[in-house]
Amino acid sequence: MNALFATVRFLVIYAWEVVHGGFRIAWDLFTPGLPTSPRIVEIEVPPLSPLHRLLLANLVSMTPGSIAIDYLDDGTALRIHLLYADTDSDSTEAAIRERFLPAVQSLTRPSTP
Repeated sequence: MNALFATVRFLVIYAWEVVHGGFRIAWDLFTPGLPTSPRIVEIEVPPLSPLHRLLLANLVSMTPGSIAIDYLDDGTALRIHLLYADTDSDSTEAAIRERFLPAVQSLTRPSTP
């Protein structure tokens, strides 16, 4: 049951980010003059399996104005391009640590028979 709950939790968070990101980008497209401050930041993450790193990178990329571009070779940090770095870097890091990382870490690998 825990695996089902973790999967549903992950899917709800993922769906929310898709919808929220779509509205944010649509708003930005129709609102002229919004300043951008692009920057690449590195956010430390605990060691994760390749599947968990993929899921985390996808969640980050669904956050409006950000895209995961790389992991450090040792897997201890995620490089992210932020479109609105002046206003979003702290909130993006908080979202990763408080919502995305726990959701991804709660997912377990399917057991093989």
